[in-house]
Amino acid sequence: GQTNYATPNLDRLAAGGIRFTDYSGAGDSSQTTAALLAGNNSVPLTGEANLAQRLQVAGYRTGLIGEWSQAGQPWKLGFDDFAGFLDDAEGRNYYADYVWRYAPRSIFKDGGAKPEAFEGKEMIYPNTGGKQKQFLPDTFFTAMINFVRVNQPDIANHFRPFFLLANLSAPRSATPGADDFPVPSD
Repeated sequence: GQTNYATPNLDRLAAGGIRFTDYSGAGDSSQTTAALLAGNNSVPLTGEANLAQRLQVAGYRTGLIGEWSQAGQPWKLGFDDFAGFLDDAEGRNYYADYVWRYAPRSIFKDGGAKPEAFEGKEMIYPNTGGKQKQFLPDTFFTAMINFVRVNQPDIANHFRPFFLLANLSAPRSATPGADDFPVPSD
């Protein structure tokens, strides 16, 4: 609905899909994620199945790239794939030397013929020892492109749809609380 820039591809996408026009989140990442996934600002996500879980049950391949900021592990709350951080403090380091990763069917252990899931910290070796070689927002964009490429509905996956939540951190200070906005008083 904005008028400052021409966005014909986004306009076409919006015209052919579902548009979420009422913002019910907050400036806090965890509340915004809860608003999207549960339809309310309740943090942590509890009770009814969230959006990712419902889409997963409906046959969608689900993925989350970026910051989780909810209690629990995203791969246990409806996401088939995950790469990112489990809390706000981790997500403040754009040159972290690891990301949390859940990748089912991604590795072969002990020469096994059946792939197993990787769950845990995946090292970003170019950033070890305090080096700042690999900018993680670029890494996350590459991961998003790969998720879409691998999961695009086609004959190979029986035209299975996908849901990808890209929850990337906005530019901010590496120190929690340093860039918080003051709350106006009455």
